[in-house]
Amino acid sequence: MNISKIKTNTKIILMVSFILSLLVTIPNITRISSVYGTYIFNAVVTETVTRFIIFFFLSWYLFFHNSRLGSKISKEITKSIILAIAAYLVCVFIQSLLSLNLAKMSGFMIFQFLVVFTVSLLSCEVYKLYNRQTEIEQENEMLKIETLQSRCDALTNQINPHFFFNTLNTMSSLIRENLREKSLEYIDKLSVVFRYILQSEKKGLVTLEEELKFLESYRFLLEVRYENKFRIITNIKDIYYKYELPVLSFLPLIENAVKHNVISSSNPMDVNIFTEKDSLVISNRVVEKLETGEESGIGLKNLDNRFSLLTGKNIIIKRDNDNFNVILPLLKPFAIN
Repeated sequence: MNISKIKTNTKIILMVSFILSLLVTIPNITRISSVYGTYIFNAVVTETVTRFIIFFFLSWYLFFHNSRLGSKISKEITKSIILAIAAYLVCVFIQSLLSLNLAKMSGFMIFQFLVVFTVSLLSCEVYKLYNRQTEIEQENEMLKIETLQSRCDALTNQINPHFFFNTLNTMSSLIRENLREKSLEYIDKLSVVFRYILQSEKKGLVTLEEELKFLESYRFLLEVRYENKFRIITNIKDIYYKYELPVLSFLPLIENAVKHNVISSSNPMDVNIFTEKDSLVISNRVVEKLETGEESGIGLKNLDNRFSLLTGKNIIIKRDNDNFNVILPLLKPFAIN
């Protein structure tokens, strides 16, 4: 518990103790106006003030010390009873010194002590239950955040190996063919893509504008790899550039299109990316390879999991004989709301 919270709680405890003591001693205060004689008047005032002070410190002690988390209720009750009895005896002693009628006042005084004792202990238990609930909620929230980050890191890391393997193969081919200028440009674009992927581990959501900048470099790598038999065509409305989505949303979808479809001079591949009703649509024509190996669908599953974790929404997959469409929900930034 930080210092500011301790100070705030101390102020609340003092205020509650004051109000409780005042309410309990109201009958004593009203009795002052009904007594006659200077000595009796002074004695009753002194006894009332003393009782108020004792009630105040008793309730303050019960509130402050019994409200600590982790203390056992049996020990709290035992200590509180001992303190309450001691405070009661002090009041009785003061009344005897002031020569007040003990028989007439002691019964009501016992009732007052019982009220202070019961209200203080019950309030402390309610306060502790509230604090425990608050701490549990904070711990659960922290665990959710940590779990979210760990799962997102794991899902993102699964994207990288397949992509790295393909890009290194392409770069090796360019070097063997002695295409110096294209090799240098390829390395430059590759460094941009690698940097973005490496930095993605520290990011969750990014703007669509950031993803499109990454896509420009990634597009060049694919055009070189497939010798212009592969195109990415974008049609994004300006209003959506500041909308957000999980980092590296494009990569698994483009790789999925490349992996499962024939790309050749007679069957060039176009991937269309466009916005539609606060969503991003990635669409490609289906020309399936005869042998694509085991179709685990892990790329789409990972992407769907990341969207679910980071946005609370799921991606939508639509497939027919001619086209494969993936619809990604976009998050509207707070500035636009």
